[in-house]
Amino acid sequence: MKQHLRRIVHIARAALFTTAIHGVLIASLIAGFLWPLSDTELERGVVEPIQAQAISSAEINEQVKAQEERISEKKKLAEDLEKLRKQQEEEKKKLETLEAVRIKKEAEEKKQEEEERKLEEQKKLEEQKRLEEEQKKLEEKKQLEEQKRLEEEKMKLEDQKRLEDQKRLEEEKRLEEERKRLEEQRKLEEEKKQLAEKKRLGEQKKLEENKRLEEEKRKLEEQKRLDEQKRLEEQRTLEEEKQLAEKKRLDEQRLDEQRLDEQKKLEENKRLEEEKRKLEEKKRLEEKKRLEAEKKREEENRRLDEQKRLEAEARARQEQELKDKLQRERIQKEAGTALQALFNRIAQAVEDKWRVNGGRGLKALIRVKVSRNGDVQSANVIKSSGDRSFDESAEWAIKRASPLPFPTDPRYYEYISEFNFLFNPGG
Repeated sequence: MKQHLRRIVHIARAALFTTAIHGVLIASLIAGFLWPLSDTELERGVVEPIQAQAISSAEINEQVKAQEERISEKKKLAEDLEKLRKQQEEEKKKLETLEAVRIKKEAEEKKQEEEERKLEEQKKLEEQKRLEEEQKKLEEKKQLEEQKRLEEEKMKLEDQKRLEDQKRLEEEKRLEEERKRLEEQRKLEEEKKQLAEKKRLGEQKKLEENKRLEEEKRKLEEQKRLDEQKRLEEQRTLEEEKQLAEKKRLDEQRLDEQRLDEQKKLEENKRLEEEKRKLEEKKRLEEKKRLEAEKKREEENRRLDEQKRLEAEARARQEQELKDKLQRERIQKEAGTALQALFNRIAQAVEDKWRVNGGRGLKALIRVKVSRNGDVQSANVIKSSGDRSFDESAEWAIKRASPLPFPTDPRYYEYISEFNFLFNPGG
């Protein structure tokens, strides 16, 4: 296809070159035909009168013949020019046809390439989509595994981010207030560090106490083991001595020895039982003492934990109250600023409704109560002008001017639902 288009381009170039050659030849012929004419005649475009001369008929015939030959040559030249023009137009049409074919083929090739490119892109997109879906499944699996662990951190981060954003806005608007808040926060941080240090010391003390108790327990157990071993050795020694004495007296006092042996065994059993009871009582007391100490430690730990929790809640409550107070003060100040910005419009609206002649130079301070959309609910003079009719007209004008221009932010209403308005017409 490309070779065919290149062949068409070559043919078009050859045709244009041939047309240019023909044009040059025709121009040469025209120049040669017009050359014998004088420059003056060409410039003027007119025939000047000449002096009449007597010529023969032969000369006249020759001139006529020459004139006819020139006319014939002009006609032939005109016909050649017409043929050349038609040939140029035909070649031009052929070139335009070839150009249209070339453009059409290029468009078809471009369209085919575009379709192939689109198919390739579609395949790539489908493959990419499949890989993305697989990746998404793997990521979702990982996210599900990590979600439980990240939920609490996410909530903490969101709370922290929200607090940081709020702090940043407050810092930009209230630098002086932020300085105070940072100072208080620094104090809270120092208290927190002190509590953390106190907690660390308490834990260290607790560990040392546990270590000391374990050491005492180990020593008691070791002492018990040694006492038991000593008692057993003494008992074994006594048994051996008794056996030797019994053996010596065996022949002489067999019957009495049997009775004594029984009595000794009973006494020994009684003694062993008493010792056993004492040991068990000692163990019970030691266990009771240990449990009481452990209970006391647990109660102390619970008390410390409760104290820490209460202190943390108190700090959080104090911080929240401080933030709420700062927020209310900021909104109250903004509300006052917004209302102050509308005072000129309020004064103009009231004066427009004031229909009393005279009274210029008088002033009255009026307490105005409005609804959220500026509707006047009440208007009462709190500082009279000294002229009762002027005061009443001022109250009436404020009520007639309802609704008054009023800030649209709903947060401002509780701070400026009632305000003092100085009515000073013309002032």
